[in-house]
Amino acid sequence: MSSISSNASFMAGLARFNPFPALLRESPAALARAAVRGIGIPLAAILAFLVVWGQVSQQIETSLGTIPGPVQVWKEAVGLWDDHVAQREKADAFYERQEERNRKKLAKNPDAEVKIRGYTGKPTYIDQ
Repeated sequence: MSSISSNASFMAGLARFNPFPALLRESPAALARAAVRGIGIPLAAILAFLVVWGQVSQQIETSLGTIPGPVQVWKEAVGLWDDHVAQREKADAFYERQEERNRKKLAKNPDAEVKIRGYTGKPTYIDQ
């Protein structure tokens, strides 16, 4: 990378962002090295962490069993998200039914006092 484009982007607070014109002035080898340093090394570190976690977690015994590995944690995260989405759909349906009831009540009697009730379903892990 040229020192001028690096210094300018660093001073502007854009240390990881190079505008397109600056990229055209850089050599392809320098761009490839920057891409490997900026993307490849962090991805390799994350992959290495996941592999070590998966191997080590099977060997650690606690009073509750073994520590979950990345696959089990991912499955539980997906399950928690699905539960969150289902609870949100239930809440939306509750509010739609409530609005419909209130609309009918006001159609019969415009002076009627309608109540807006909050959804009291179970909180999800994400909501907590």
